[in-house]
Amino acid sequence: MQETYMRRAIELAKKGIGAVNPNPLVGAVIVKDGRIIGEGYHRRYGELHAERDAFAHLTEDAAGAEMYVTLEPCCHYGKQPPCVNAIIEHKISRVYVGSDDPNALVSGKGYQILRDAGIEVITHVLKEECDSLNPVFFHYIVNKTPYVVMKYAMTMDGKIATYSGKSKWITGEEARAHVMEQRNALTGIMVGSETVIKDDPALTCRRAGGRNPVRIICDSRLRIPMDSQIVRTASEVPTILATIQSEDQTDKKQKLIGAGVEIIETENVDGHVDLQELMRQLGARNIDGILLEGGGTLNESALKAGIVKDEDSKVLSKIVLYLIIPCVIIKAFQVDYTSKTVNGLLLALAASVTLQIVLLGVISVMGRLFHLNEVEIASVYYSNSGNLIVPIVTFILGQEWVLYGCVFMSVQLIFLWTHCKKIISRESSYDWKKIVLNINMISIVVGVILFFTRIRLPLIINDTIGSVGNMIGPASMIVTGMLFAGMDLKKIFANRRLYFVSLLRMVVVPLIALLLIKLSHLAAFSADGDKIMLIVFLAIITPSASTVTQMCQVYGNDSQYASAINVVTTLFSIVSMPLLVMLFQMF
Repeated sequence: MQETYMRRAIELAKKGIGAVNPNPLVGAVIVKDGRIIGEGYHRRYGELHAERDAFAHLTEDAAGAEMYVTLEPCCHYGKQPPCVNAIIEHKISRVYVGSDDPNALVSGKGYQILRDAGIEVITHVLKEECDSLNPVFFHYIVNKTPYVVMKYAMTMDGKIATYSGKSKWITGEEARAHVMEQRNALTGIMVGSETVIKDDPALTCRRAGGRNPVRIICDSRLRIPMDSQIVRTASEVPTILATIQSEDQTDKKQKLIGAGVEIIETENVDGHVDLQELMRQLGARNIDGILLEGGGTLNESALKAGIVKDEDSKVLSKIVLYLIIPCVIIKAFQVDYTSKTVNGLLLALAASVTLQIVLLGVISVMGRLFHLNEVEIASVYYSNSGNLIVPIVTFILGQEWVLYGCVFMSVQLIFLWTHCKKIISRESSYDWKKIVLNINMISIVVGVILFFTRIRLPLIINDTIGSVGNMIGPASMIVTGMLFAGMDLKKIFANRRLYFVSLLRMVVVPLIALLLIKLSHLAAFSADGDKIMLIVFLAIITPSASTVTQMCQVYGNDSQYASAINVVTTLFSIVSMPLLVMLFQMF
């Protein structure tokens, strides 16, 4: 029942969206004898914290009860007294917590005070879900600068506007509604002067009961028109204009100030506003989160300045893991059922399972011998078959042979969501319920059932699944590229360990696999055995799996190191893969 009550606390916490900034979203539930006797949430900045709000809504005495709270209870005086005091005073026996509070005033101290008072504390209940409530707060409290969310709409041919510069309504109603939700949730919204000049936006929250964000305009040359909606409504909606330090256009600055616009000046950085300095000044004004709705120029400047973090790559990683890969699997099994195909599938399955098990044992020994960490073990063991086997097999043998490559990929996915997830997330045991109900596992079962029952999906569904599945290569490379862009390249490529791990992945493991394939004589069990074993071999000798990077992203391990291994092994594969295929054919 722990998860049930924590999910209720999460549900309550979300009710504070748009009202609590720069404080975090927090929900709390009090349970006694299996019954909820009180619940609350942080309703508005300056008002009761979630724990005290829950106590204020008790239906009976809380002595001996349990409390579920999404964030570590505070232990310092601010606008409200410490929540740990209230928990102790109400004689709560056990506290379940979702997220740790990174605030230096709290950070573990809340737990310790409760434990010193004899209260049992159980942490990290639905941690990932609880953490997802407060990325803005976590960033702001640590860095004292706003958390920046970049929003942009792009057409299928990669454009953010028409040839004439018009950019309205690239998206649909649902996307625009989501933007309004973001405007309500985040304290600020930022655009460039070009957006104001071309679109004349109001940049307000058009959501019932919503809150208008502080409008921030980056305008290094004070080009903003005085008759724009932004200026005309500046006395009603807080508006900040960021420009570079200059003695020019003093009159216009005074007119803007007179209209209600606050002006922030920064140093000149290549003719533009210093965005890093601007973030520091905005953070000092309690602006904890910003929705960046700029055009190409401002977006590029934001990325170069590093004010946009890699959270988008984490989201994209989840899309790859939970949407694109399942589509690839289901699509692969949409082939005609024949005895020849079944025999080929059984051979591919036998070879894939045998090789995966043997290689896992070999690499486990390597791990102990060479003191490999969990990211290195996963990167050496798991190949990039999910991204590369489909295009490689299609090019070399033809589309009809892709199915056998997907057999290897499906087997590897089972290992990925058991062994790999366990070591990357540093879990102490397997959560078999989550493994079995994982969308990737479900997609394998669905694909197999569809194949053996000879059910073909309707054309429109099949084509849609195929189109989504075709995104696997580009999407995975985008994730890797986003992470790689944020790396210290000198530090990464100076790491000799990186090359050693890459050598294990691209030379040692493939040679062991080649030896196993040839000694097993599995190819003799099918007329197409040589081709099927080549496909299995191709799947093994690909670079390290980009899925490892994505799992590191999702489960909080060293995603940059995993990405660096992926990039280096990919470069390595240009030489290694042709040579290994030549060896396979020679022997």
